[in-house]
This record gives sequence, structure tokens and C-alpha cells, in this order.
Amino acid sequence: MRTSSFIYIFFLLVLLASCKNAAIRGSKKNLRLDKPNEGILLTQYQPSFFTLKAQAEFAQENTNSQFKLELRMKSDSAIWLDFADPIIGLHVIRVLIRPDSAFMVNKLDKTYYKGDLSTLIQKAGIPLDYRLLEQILLANFPILPKIDSLVPVDNNELDIFPKKASTQSNGALLNARIHLPSIRPIEYTFTPPNSNFSLHSKFERSAEEPLSIFPRKMNLSANTASKPSLNLLITEYSSQRKPMPFNIPVKYKSL
Repeated sequence: MRTSSFIYIFFLLVLLASCKNAAIRGSKKNLRLDKPNEGILLTQYQPSFFTLKAQAEFAQENTNSQFKLELRMKSDSAIWLDFADPIIGLHVIRVLIRPDSAFMVNKLDKTYYKGDLSTLIQKAGIPLDYRLLEQILLANFPILPKIDSLVPVDNNELDIFPKKASTQSNGALLNARIHLPSIRPIEYTFTPPNSNFSLHSKFERSAEEPLSIFPRKMNLSANTASKPSLNLLITEYSSQRKPMPFNIPVKYKSL
């Protein structure tokens, strides 16, 4: 996994989710269709701590790669990511993101990045700040604009209207849909403010756990020139607090 591919993988994730999911199962919520803005608030999952493990496949243009992903988060504070070989489990890339800074170590290239988050975002060409990254990784709607209505599509889905719900400073949601049993997002397209970039996200739950807080599968795709997409098969997640070890070896070279 080369450094250039990593930047796209990370920000697509972050752009940037069962066997152990019972730890944070959903619960029945009283969603009223006549109060749509209260309803969309119920879709958001905001734990103090979050951990996730997944089998991942990343594709862009004519290439694809597979890897194991581990994610750890502390709300409003830190996002920790570890990328490993899918077969032998060798840890190859580790990332630590804070609201104003970013760090990355690539063990294959023996390189590292250390700097402010805005510079890394600019290099990737993907306009997502820390707050948006956090919401996307939690499988939330990135923004919560005021909406007109929640309209049933069938027994398990609600459409959000208007079809393009936007706020002046935070961007727009297009064709957003809610999974009714869990009151969680099924699908949306997000466009940041003043940007041509968009992220399309889709989520799937297993029939055995329709109330689960987190989906079993996530698909994320962006409209950039290389058409990157990421598929995640979630194998484990919880709201447990876990350490976020990170160090830069002395002999590694700065990117």
C-alpha cells in the first residue's frame, strides 16, 4: 500500500461499518413523522468513545487493494486508524488525527507525516474538517439541516424532504434516507459548502440485527477524477475506551 494510495483511502474512510455487535445494540425510539427535525436528531450516534474493526476493499480507476482496518475514537478529541495486511496481519500504516493536527507513519516506505490537519486535507483535495470526518466515521449524517418532512417509502424506510436539504455554512444532503427500525441513516450524498466534491454513502444491516446502532456493511464513494470507492465489512465494534499508541521512529523520513 503506497503513500499516495493511503491519502485517498484515509480521507475516503473518513471521507472518513456481526459477530460482536451486541455491545451497542439500538433501542426502540419514538419517532414522530409530524416532528421531522426532532426525528433526524434521533438518527445521530454520539458515543464518548468508539472502536471498530473491519475488512476493507478500496478501489480507484483500475486498481484495488484489500486491508484490515481498526478505528478508535474519542469524541471531539482524536481519531486513530491502523491499516494492516489482510492475510498476515502486518501493520503497515498508522494515523492519528486531532482537530488541528495530523500524524501518519508508513512502515513500508519508512516515512511519516506530521503537521496540521488543514494541510493534509488540502493535499488530498477533499474538503472535510475534523467534525465532518468524525460524523462520517460514526455512520451519521454529516450535517443536520432543517427539513420539511419524513415520508415513509415502505415499512422500513423514510425519505427526508426536501430531497436536497442544505445549510448555508455546512453543506447539503441529497436524497437522504433513514432506516426506520434503527432510526439510522441508510443512504445519503453529502456536498461540503462551496465545493464540487461529493460523498455518497450507503449502509446495510443484517436481518438478524435490524436495531443495531452500526451497520454491518458500508459503501463510500467520491466523485473525484479517480472515482475512489471503499467497501467495509464490519466484524466488531463497541463503545469501549481503548488506547491510541503512536510514535514516529527516529530513522523515518518526513513526507
